[in-house]
Amino acid sequence: MRTFEIENEILKASVRAYGAELCSLVKKETGEQYLWSGDAKYWTGISPLLFPVVGNFRDKQYRYQGKTYTMKQHGFAREKEFSLVSRTENELWLAIEDDPETYSQYPFRFRLEAGYRLEGNTLQVMWKVKNREDRVMYFSIGGHPALLCPLTGEPDKTKAYLGFEDDDETLDYLMVDPATNRVGDKVHSFHLEDGMHRITPGMFDYDALMFDNYQIKVAYLAGPDRKPYVRLHTQAPVTAFWSPEKTDAPFVCFEPWYGVPDGVDFSGTLEERKWEQQAEPNGTFEAGYTLEIL
Repeated sequence: MRTFEIENEILKASVRAYGAELCSLVKKETGEQYLWSGDAKYWTGISPLLFPVVGNFRDKQYRYQGKTYTMKQHGFAREKEFSLVSRTENELWLAIEDDPETYSQYPFRFRLEAGYRLEGNTLQVMWKVKNREDRVMYFSIGGHPALLCPLTGEPDKTKAYLGFEDDDETLDYLMVDPATNRVGDKVHSFHLEDGMHRITPGMFDYDALMFDNYQIKVAYLAGPDRKPYVRLHTQAPVTAFWSPEKTDAPFVCFEPWYGVPDGVDFSGTLEERKWEQQAEPNGTFEAGYTLEIL
């Protein structure tokens, strides 16, 4: 599998051409790996790029301009071979464009570029979505990096903490309703103590915890000593946290989403999907997120 490496004085990262997937992030001084390995025991993913849909459509189908299309969970970008656009010692850009296979699932002509840049102790993940149509293009896009939790020691994430740089003592989150397999409208409360919430057994047994309405700007993981070791910086409207349900998987995924899975009130029409993004005719949408290694 074709892989590209970038590095600076502090970090070294590896990215696969397949899916433009970040597959390694190492602190050079200690040799510590911050990402999950992709072992099929728990989950074969590491950091898939979600495009042009985040999550699932009901019955994996949606409608656009009166026609019904089928698309699997999280879209097709993660299963496409990206081409190299540019590469320097500390920065990499990869791209895909529409083809007959994508057009049969998603009726838009597009170019998607994924960039990775190392600056100091941070990895910046950058996306450019180019609309090649003379009409508005609807899409969602998101990240899904699986971060080791805890970073070192006994692989028991229930001894670690999920933290937020937020003054609130309580945050609100949504979950998938098992009865409908859609995002429910019940709001759950996430209580913080000194900005942290200990990861508990069963915390992820009902899929991802989804914090919407731009609640999350900075989130982090901390070890049993409550000392943060990795931070996520995001401007996304939705940030989700996930680990495989009913397992002791030693990682937690931080998922900045510009989109969200179908809600209970979703009609199935693409442009009416909550948090759906738009690229203007022949325009470019840009977004991303940053991982800070501490």
